[in-house]
Amino acid sequence: MLLEIIGDVADGCDGYVEKMRKSLEEKDIQAYRIEAHTIKSTMLTVGLKELSERAKKHEFAARDNDTDFVYKDADAFINEYIEICRKLKDI
Repeated sequence: MLLEIIGDVADGCDGYVEKMRKSLEEKDIQAYRIEAHTIKSTMLTVGLKELSERAKKHEFAARDNDTDFVYKDADAFINEYIEICRKLKDI
């Protein structure tokens, strides 16, 4: 069952990355907040607390309209998420 959940999480990664990048390009900070929230919850579900905490920072920064933080850290955050997804796909 856990492997099925991990597989589902890994399968959803590309879609979330695409949505986050699109929301950043369109300067739709609330759409970005929703994706960060989803990643926060999903990563916590599979026990990846550090990435969940980073997603939480992005979610809250977007909620508070702290676009400086979001845009400064978004690429690194998204790249870390992509790397984690690759590792999950290998499980």
